Amino acid sequence: MRKHRRIVAAWGLVLCMVLSLVSTAFAANDIEGHEAQAALEWFCGKGYLNGYEDGSFQPDRVITRAEFAALVNRVTGYSEKSAEIASCTDVPADAWYYDDMAIALQVGYLKSEGGKMEPNGSATASLCVSTLALLTGGARTEAADAPITRAQAISALYENLSQIEDIGRKSAGVDYESQYLDLSGAWHFKVYRKYSAMFQYPQYGYPCDVTWEDAKTALVPGADDFSGWETVAMPADDYLTGGLLSQKRVGFTEEADDRATLTEGDLFPVWSEAWFCRTLTVPAGFLTESSVTLLLSVIDDVDVVYVNGTPVAASGFKTSAGERAPASNVPADGGIVESGEFRFDKSYWEVPREYTVPASLFREGENELCIRLYNNNSNGGMYSGTCALAATKACVNYLKGLPIDGLSDSAAYAATVAAQKVALESEDLDAYAATLAGSYNENELDKNEQLAKVRAMFDAYDSITVEDENGGYFTYNGRPVYFASRTVSGSKDGERAVISSTPEMIQYFAPDSALEQGNLSRCFKVKYVSALEAMGGKVLEYNIYLPPSYYRDTARSYPVVYLLHGYNSTGDSFVNVDHIAQNMDQWIASGEIAEMIVVMPNSGKTAWYRDTEAPNGVSDANGPWESHLTSDIIREIDGNYRTLAKPEFRAVTGISMGGAGVITAGVTHTDVFTSFACHMGAVNNVENVESYFDFTAEELAKLDFYLDCGRDDRTVDPAATQALGEYLESIGARVTWELRPGSHGSAFYMAGMPNSMKMHSQHFLANGLQ
Repeated sequence: MRKHRRIVAAWGLVLCMVLSLVSTAFAANDIEGHEAQAALEWFCGKGYLNGYEDGSFQPDRVITRAEFAALVNRVTGYSEKSAEIASCTDVPADAWYYDDMAIALQVGYLKSEGGKMEPNGSATASLCVSTLALLTGGARTEAADAPITRAQAISALYENLSQIEDIGRKSAGVDYESQYLDLSGAWHFKVYRKYSAMFQYPQYGYPCDVTWEDAKTALVPGADDFSGWETVAMPADDYLTGGLLSQKRVGFTEEADDRATLTEGDLFPVWSEAWFCRTLTVPAGFLTESSVTLLLSVIDDVDVVYVNGTPVAASGFKTSAGERAPASNVPADGGIVESGEFRFDKSYWEVPREYTVPASLFREGENELCIRLYNNNSNGGMYSGTCALAATKACVNYLKGLPIDGLSDSAAYAATVAAQKVALESEDLDAYAATLAGSYNENELDKNEQLAKVRAMFDAYDSITVEDENGGYFTYNGRPVYFASRTVSGSKDGERAVISSTPEMIQYFAPDSALEQGNLSRCFKVKYVSALEAMGGKVLEYNIYLPPSYYRDTARSYPVVYLLHGYNSTGDSFVNVDHIAQNMDQWIASGEIAEMIVVMPNSGKTAWYRDTEAPNGVSDANGPWESHLTSDIIREIDGNYRTLAKPEFRAVTGISMGGAGVITAGVTHTDVFTSFACHMGAVNNVENVESYFDFTAEELAKLDFYLDCGRDDRTVDPAATQALGEYLESIGARVTWELRPGSHGSAFYMAGMPNSMKMHSQHFLANGLQ
């Protein structure tokens, strides 16, 4: 569930939002070497930090009472103004801080004494502590009247941010805590079926037979049935274990699995089905809307959800026509019928489950919630995320960390949105340009690049239609935003098509001008049209992480690591499950690694990074996927980002199938990559692996390698990693390899990734990275 930061009144080093007289989007060129540099840069990248026209932030400058008020109001979202401000002789009506001082007076953390509020006076430690006590409901502690700096004020507010936000919402009469039921905790659990192989094998002509089952338990259970089963804590939050149930119970890690029985050591075996069930009490008055939302964290691998015995939602199944199978198609005893209308489609191990279901399926009082959960490979269970039943759509946004704190004065922002819609629908590029701030940057697209994108859309369609649903104006991450569900459609020669559909669109505004400023994000997804002729104009995707100084140091170029996903996965998992952006920021801030760009392409899910014929069109299994890695994505990244476009500054890391790709596609292209890492790599699937290392001593001296694998890995062979490591040592390669405890999953490879990123970093530095 939502975790609150601890409440402190001390000055920390973690920084958040700052309001200054002039917004420059990403300035702060005077924080280099500051004790709070890492935190400042992180928040600059998030777009929370603004500076002055000269590009400075001046973190050690004393903060004024007016600036302090602006900070507090940004954080809390307070907007009600005191009429008493009109009598304050030192707060002119045309002053930039007039509204902020009026709000501070209304809330009560600033006072008027003798008709004066001293807006340009210094904010003090005493003022900051008393304000925090007022906002959080905490005890008032003594503090000096000594002036405080901007960094100190921002630090103190950030350390209390979650509690301040909650107090602000409750003061506005919004209590989201009563609008959801927490589903985390004890779930009843029982395995009822095991298979001989992975669920996708039949489509390749290999059997996936049931080898053991408890037929009675396979039917949908009621509370009388599951209340006597063992319990497990779900969703698991311990990322060190991957948040997943292990395949074997403690003490049974070496027990053989003959697949024909469910042994005492089996917890949630690979290739099996199990029930996760619990009861929940719905209080009177909870069901206020026609639908409710089940947020069920991330589930590994596929699932069917039942409410009071009725199947209501499913992920990972398809019909005979290849369409997504509805939950109602599930057989009464579960399973996967390869010749029927409930076939296995693909694993969704990295996807948070969010299901909207009719509220009428629930009743006030006791209810039964059951999940038929299929473990396709490796570990399995519920992990990483919120697990709750939300009664309202607003509460869903609250739980997901989306905008909920409304702006009371949104007229200027609404005018921008309205003007932008008119400009788009009339295809008036100049009018659209007038709605964008000069500092605009949305997922690394600056204003000129965004205008080029819109111009291309205008050229492609005769007319444009913009439709928004549930639009509203909010304070979000310390910035004013417009939040809506937007669909943009275009008409060409009388035919209409959807250009884009964004269910959770957030437009950020520059607070000083009310123009759209962009999200200033450093980790995002990009779609592009492949330049490979064999791709046939296919639209491909990648996620990209940009280092902390990317927007600030615009003259600097960076080395790149290409991060390859595993079988039946995508690059999305590195962002959504492994939180690569937060980890990279942390590793860079600690000094372990140099700043670098990380690219996570969505390559063929089952293509093994090889070029193969695709007579029926490019698919996840067939197509030019090696060329995609070695030329197409390189051209895209080097052409659109500030990279050091030389082999010595390009590295490739692969996970499982991606590890095999590092060998077959990476090592064979040392004209593209010169640093290689293979985590729990499927190198045992690479025929004659030694043949890929045909280098002279001079060539080998330019390369670096890192390999690891879990000793408990049952998906790939740890001995193959050991053999490859020993072989590389025997030919004189610079290689670090290790086998360590662990199985096949996120927890294992993320524990090793700091080591591989450090190896890449040292490789870049050795090749002259400044």
